[in-house]
Amino acid sequence: MRSTARRPAFKPWTRSAEEVAAFDPADETARKALEDEATKRDEAADAYNARLAALREQVARFDTGRQAWVERCTKKNFDEMDEAAIKKERAQAARASKK
Repeated sequence: MRSTARRPAFKPWTRSAEEVAAFDPADETARKALEDEATKRDEAADAYNARLAALREQVARFDTGRQAWVERCTKKNFDEMDEAAIKKERAQAARASKK
C-alpha cells in the first residue's frame, strides 16, 4: 500500500570538499553545522534504506506469486473455445481503443 504522507523535497548536499576544507577547525559553530548536516544526511540515507528493504520484500512476494501464476498457466490446456474467446476479446479491445 502506498503511503499518502508527503515527503520533503530533496535538497542536494551543498557542501563541496573545498568548502569543508576552508572551515576553520577552531570555529565551533561551523563544525557543529557540518556535523548537523552529516547527521541529517545519514538519517535520510537510513530512511531510504529502510524503505528500500520493504520494497524489496514486496517485490520478492510479487515475483513468487507471479512465478506460481506462470506455472499454473503453462500447465493449462487451452481448447478452441478458449482461443476463440481470447481473439474476440482482443478484437473488441482493438475496436474500443480506436474510438
